[in-house]
Amino acid sequence: MSNLENVLVISPVESVDIITLRGKAIEAETSNYGARRNYASGINAMAMLATPNIVSPEFAWYNLEGDHNLPKVIKDEKVEYYKALTAIKYPNNSNAWKMIKKYAKEEAVAKGLFGEIPRAPSESEGEGEGEGNGARANEAKVLNLFMVETLTNMHKRSLRTKQQKPEQYGEKQSKAHAKVIEALQALGVDIGLIK
Repeated sequence: MSNLENVLVISPVESVDIITLRGKAIEAETSNYGARRNYASGINAMAMLATPNIVSPEFAWYNLEGDHNLPKVIKDEKVEYYKALTAIKYPNNSNAWKMIKKYAKEEAVAKGLFGEIPRAPSESEGEGEGEGNGARANEAKVLNLFMVETLTNMHKRSLRTKQQKPEQYGEKQSKAHAKVIEALQALGVDIGLIK
């Protein structure tokens, strides 16, 4: 009986071409991956048209929690996407949407959309450039974003105080607010787009 331990039993019922099946599965995943990335890019384009004044990633559509916070055009698109997924009996609509958001954020970071800071190229990507140029460029972008966010918050707070508590908005605050506006403009920010 111990001689049977190493015997391979082949069932004559059905032959399986696993290599072909694996290839088809990989092909489907590749197509799915590309389609989701393209869809995410399209939603980013819609969001940029619907919310062109986003300068901070925290307000980018893919970082917003809850449908009530999404721009209407994105919320409507999500509803249509869920309907289509439900129609094909997709098992987990929210997971599919999560992947779309992930790909949208990756694109935004790569392209610097919605105030995202593109990542510095890795050593293999930045060959031929001076050592540290990518890091210095990234530092400048990080500093620029920090300055824009800080100054934008100061501008908004000044406007709010001026409107809601004018007694706290004196001559000193008015002069300082003018300097904040001047600094934002020096950084290339259109003050009219800040709400």
